[in-house]
Amino acid sequence: MAEFNITMKEVNNVAEAMSFLGRDTRKIYLDQLRYEERVRSIISRVVKDQDKALRDITSELDGCLVETPKVNEKELEDSWNSVPAWFKEDVEKIDSGIQEYHDRHTRDSWWYRRGPHLLAEINRAIDTVAIYVPGGRAAYPSSLLMAAIPARIAGVRRMVVLTPPRSDGTVHPFTLATAHFLGIREVFRVGGAQAIAAAAFGTETVPRVDKVVGPGNLYVTLAKKLLSDVVGIDILAGPSEVVIMAEPPAHLPWLALDLLAQAEHDPFAQAILISTSRDVLTGTYNIIEQKVAHQPLTFERSVPVWLFRVPDRFTAWHISDQLAPEHLEIVYPEGEDAFMSIPRAGAVLMGPTAPVALGDYGFGPNHVIPTRGGCRFSSPLGTDDFYTRSSLIAPGKKDKTPHMELYARLAEAEGFTYHQLSLLARLEIPEGMDT
Repeated sequence: MAEFNITMKEVNNVAEAMSFLGRDTRKIYLDQLRYEERVRSIISRVVKDQDKALRDITSELDGCLVETPKVNEKELEDSWNSVPAWFKEDVEKIDSGIQEYHDRHTRDSWWYRRGPHLLAEINRAIDTVAIYVPGGRAAYPSSLLMAAIPARIAGVRRMVVLTPPRSDGTVHPFTLATAHFLGIREVFRVGGAQAIAAAAFGTETVPRVDKVVGPGNLYVTLAKKLLSDVVGIDILAGPSEVVIMAEPPAHLPWLALDLLAQAEHDPFAQAILISTSRDVLTGTYNIIEQKVAHQPLTFERSVPVWLFRVPDRFTAWHISDQLAPEHLEIVYPEGEDAFMSIPRAGAVLMGPTAPVALGDYGFGPNHVIPTRGGCRFSSPLGTDDFYTRSSLIAPGKKDKTPHMELYARLAEAEGFTYHQLSLLARLEIPEGMDT
């Protein structure tokens, strides 16, 4: 049973808040290094022994025997036929909402002329993508929808699903049914670092892919990090986090539920409430304790819930902006007029009727979002993550402009003789050459 470590503090500035939260990136990095060696070992086994390694590692870590990782198509179809009617209807509606939002992210090729020269950018869909769908404590059909729909919009030709098996070696029928609905026919019962390694290098059964997307645990994240020079990745996400900035007359039971909803994601999840009001903080604190006493979470670990009292909203804004959280809820009486600008965050939920869970299940925006301050330099998963870009240069025929000499001078300054000569050679077009 989860033990809640609910901490209330008064802070006056960003530095104090960050100190209490333990956001020391050096420490986080050193902690990860301890796990990297284990992940490297798993990757090495998969590279060497392929499907045999997948069977052995799945037996060791997931406690079940999976003879072949691939789920057959009949099992996918049977899962769709067996799930409740409400689930089918909900998946269809959610598909439509996510599609509508992500349709706006499409990227077209473009071109323009600079005098006689043609320049262009060619955008193509990635050919093959693996979608990692977590499957440890729960089923995550929502994560499959969030990754597959923007990939489909971009035009990805082939999608495969990687998901860890349950203790009996099966995959949750909701995940299989969603894959079938999406038209995905390749689902593999393999999770963790071994799944990422299999997708990066390929095995006798699992195809090698061009990119791996989707959230996962620490082992999945580290495997993506270590293999990012072998296979494309989306973001290094996790554990999940929310910052809530709230002021009276915020409805405290809703705030408590939103913090608890974040906590139930993961034993390492982080939930933070920031307010100038002591009544908001103490009231929410008491409600959380009452709710957990009656309905505790099931996993074993201390879950951090931080409640910060700040002197003013300006300080709250700066704390949140420095954290650049995965999710940010703003629950102020002014609603959309609460700020001239929004602190950095991956997903911003504005107003009392916009909990994080609203974005988790298909309202439109993607729920695969950077964490641990990653929103300072990266963005949620979107359709544009499934394109590659190529540049094109087509100089005009028999061009007499001085650009060759211009670049040749820079090449000479950098000490690259053959770069210089390669450019200068184009000043004289051989007789009869059609450029």
